Amino acid sequence: MFEVPSAPYSPICPRCFEPVKLEDAKTDEDGRAMHEDCYCASLKETTSITRRRSA
Repeated sequence: MFEVPSAPYSPICPRCFEPVKLEDAKTDEDGRAMHEDCYCASLKETTSITRRRSA
């Protein structure tokens, strides 16, 4: 038999558009891989938008 080479694949962060290492990835509510910093920043933005709407 032959061995199929693994393709180097890293998902792209939907916030900064840079590759994300799967070992370091966080998952957003839509199941997309993100950097931890990008994920935290997106949560902060969502929280501030929600607060402005409810005020």
